[in-house]
Amino acid sequence: MLFGSWGVMEVSRRFVTLVLLCAGVIAAFGYGRLDAAAACGGAAIAAYLLPPRPKPPEGAFHHDRLPSVWMPDLLGFLLATTFLAMPFIVSALEEWPGVPWGLMLFMWPPGLVALAIFWFSARYQCFWVLPERSSITIGTLRGKTVLTYSEIVRVTTETRRPPGWLSPLLILFGGWRGLGIALLHGTRPNHSLVLERKDGEPVRLPLDAFPDAAKVVKALERAGVPTIREPANSGRRNEQRKPERSGDDAELA
Repeated sequence: MLFGSWGVMEVSRRFVTLVLLCAGVIAAFGYGRLDAAAACGGAAIAAYLLPPRPKPPEGAFHHDRLPSVWMPDLLGFLLATTFLAMPFIVSALEEWPGVPWGLMLFMWPPGLVALAIFWFSARYQCFWVLPERSSITIGTLRGKTVLTYSEIVRVTTETRRPPGWLSPLLILFGGWRGLGIALLHGTRPNHSLVLERKDGEPVRLPLDAFPDAAKVVKALERAGVPTIREPANSGRRNEQRKPERSGDDAELA
């Protein structure tokens, strides 16, 4: 399953808001309909703010919302709206015959690339971690996953870098200013905490803008899960730690 119920809600929130923003921008700058633009803008704000958002359970750790959700969403709406709506604005002002396919082919690719920003913001909105006495529960776009500490082989860190072809592509479409700089800022390496399981695929916990990551690691160590503090590609020797269970495990309950 690609999305759980909250994942569908978060993806739909951003899709509907983007469509309404594009309609408002086209109405304002393409046809001079400020009344329609204001109506679309108000509907877009309502579509983004009013639907309920996933709420982590009490005691769960989650990402800082400002850098991981609010700012990426703002950047995504600015970039995607500009490039997706521009062909329709130009065709309205210049009385373009038919559908402006040429403008779409040129301007929609960077707009579609900007849509990837929404994937990350929706992912962080749905993400939370709740360490408990005998297990750790993880909330994601797909729903909840419960892992017992006994099925976790070890915990490592991982750094994933963007593909090498992405930066030249963004510069080609966005230039060195504006879109180029904005999107290149979003291609920084992603850092994750990897929970390797005995059976099944590893579970990755994104670490960027996650102020309570150290608390999660400490909870895993207290539960007796082997942890590797240094990333594998850091150039330094990895040290595996397997602390003994202590009497203050009750703090995890």
